[in-house]
Amino acid sequence: MPIPYHNRKYFFSWFHAWRLLLVGPLIWLCLQSMHVNAASLDTTVTVSPGSDAWIWSLESSHLSPGDYVGIHVNDGADVSAAVFNIFGFDFIEFKQVDIEYSLASIDSLSEFNDPTELTWFASSVNSLTATLLSGMDYVLGIQCVGECFAKIKTHIEVSAVPLPAAFWLFASALLGFVFLSNRKSV
Repeated sequence: MPIPYHNRKYFFSWFHAWRLLLVGPLIWLCLQSMHVNAASLDTTVTVSPGSDAWIWSLESSHLSPGDYVGIHVNDGADVSAAVFNIFGFDFIEFKQVDIEYSLASIDSLSEFNDPTELTWFASSVNSLTATLLSGMDYVLGIQCVGECFAKIKTHIEVSAVPLPAAFWLFASALLGFVFLSNRKSV
C-alpha cells in the first residue's frame, strides 16, 4: 500500500529520526575508537614538597586506553611522590578493581599527544613511589587492570627528598681531614 502524498513528509521525518537514534551511537563509538592514539591530559597538577593532590577519574577500558595526568614539579627541591589507589570501583560488575599506575618523564606537558611514544620508567599496581626532579614534567597513566568501567580516586602525596646519610658522613669526614691538615701545619 503506497503512502498517501500528504503523509509522505511525516513518514520521512519519522524514518530519519529513528535512523539517527539507531545509527548515532554507533557513529559515536567509532569516533571514540579512533581517538586511541591521540590522547590528551585529563588534568594537570603542580606539586611541591608537602603538597597533596586528589584526582577523581572515570576509566573505561572499553572506550579509552586510560586517563593521563600531567605532573609539574616546582623549581626548588626534588620531591618523593607516593601515588595511592584510594577508591577504584567497577560500576558494571559492582566490585573493587585494581588500578595500574605508570609514570613517564616528558619535556613539556604541552607536547603530550601519544602515550605510546613515552618511555614509562615506573609502573605498579595500586600504589607507586618515585623520586621526581625539580622543574621537570611527568605524565601519570591511570588504567584498570583488565576490563572495567570504573570510578577511581587517586591520592598523590609529595614530600621533600632528604639528603642521604652518606652525604652527612662524607661531609663530617672531609671537615675532619681539613681540621687535621691545619693542625699539622701549625
